[in-house]
Amino acid sequence: MMRHRNALLSCGLPLVLLENERHWTYFLEHGYYTPPGFAEPVVNIDRMEKGHLESLLNVLEGTKHHLESAIVSRLSHLQNS
Repeated sequence: MMRHRNALLSCGLPLVLLENERHWTYFLEHGYYTPPGFAEPVVNIDRMEKGHLESLLNVLEGTKHHLESAIVSRLSHLQNS
């Protein structure tokens, strides 16, 4: 994750998501992340811009997270819709 930090930030992901491995894992499993004390997610793949979705999918496909991520298929679907 940290090796790809700049690429992930350029995909529109908030820094808080990348500051903690648990936050990142939660996002990969669920497609969104809501920090403690927030009422709404700070990131949700269902609300991301198409360009950011494409960039995120490209980054994930180039990492080990591609194989273990539950959101890669959702990203592909959202990218094509």
